[in-house]
Amino acid sequence: MLAVAVAVAYLAGGSLLEPELWLDPLGPLVKVLPSLLLTLVTLAVLDER
Repeated sequence: MLAVAVAVAYLAGGSLLEPELWLDPLGPLVKVLPSLLLTLVTLAVLDER
């Protein structure tokens, strides 16, 4: 859950302070979205086990 909170805080802070990073070719903010989704999927699967 901490990883989700950190990722959301990173995206929110980055979006507020430097919104042009969404268009950066290396995608520092875009790269966080897949890891956030994978973390959420992992948390969902762990609850089933």
